[in-house]
Amino acid sequence: MKKLFLGTWPILLIVIFVLFVKLDILFSLSIVILTLILLNRSKIKAKDIKDIINSGLDLNVLLLIAGIMIFKKMLEAT
Repeated sequence: MKKLFLGTWPILLIVIFVLFVKLDILFSLSIVILTLILLNRSKIKAKDIKDIINSGLDLNVLLLIAGIMIFKKMLEAT
């Protein structure tokens, strides 16, 4: 049971933030990711974090997401 909680607490925390505290999901994800980095900073080096961010972010995907969000806002406004 302890292993299950240790493996799922970040997901549970995001769900709690979004559903019960009514925080934005992006803000909730940011809080949980920063918490995980701080809790594991002795195991993770700064270079590793930089490599993870660089390999995980694709400019085309970011532009696609931004375009979808702008389109969504335009639909909501009309």
